[in-house]
Amino acid sequence: MSHVHTLNPVIVQQAKQLALGLYEQQLASTPEQFAPVSDYQQHCVLALNMKDAMELYNENKVSKLGLPPLAYAETLFDVFVHDSLDAALLNDASALAQHFMETISDTVFFQLKSGTLNNIDQVIAEVKTFSYWSPVWVLLAEQWHDTFNQKLSA
Repeated sequence: MSHVHTLNPVIVQQAKQLALGLYEQQLASTPEQFAPVSDYQQHCVLALNMKDAMELYNENKVSKLGLPPLAYAETLFDVFVHDSLDAALLNDASALAQHFMETISDTVFFQLKSGTLNNIDQVIAEVKTFSYWSPVWVLLAEQWHDTFNQKLSA
């Protein structure tokens, strides 16, 4: 269920600013955890929950990336807040920002080594050839997509 109609834009904006501030602090203190922007501009990026990602790694199909650069984290936050969130988070900017940071730290990002993929269904179909788990988010054509509940239309 999407909370798009129950989100308070002021709280979301406050949470986004808090989260990006925390993200910038993390980037400044541990820059080695972050990928260069060029890694996120090429091909398709998959994001999986850490426990699911342990079974995903396949050198022929994906390469592991560092955390997203700041600009990509900012656009990911916008997709993240439209996920199914606990109602308690929707009225607390600090809790929402913290939840985003915890989710990001529990996520592994991969670059999909594949030919041209034009849509999310193609990406999911490709991932399903080597993984039981589907990605939570996909960055395709410079746009994040929430794919956690995406079902193949096949």
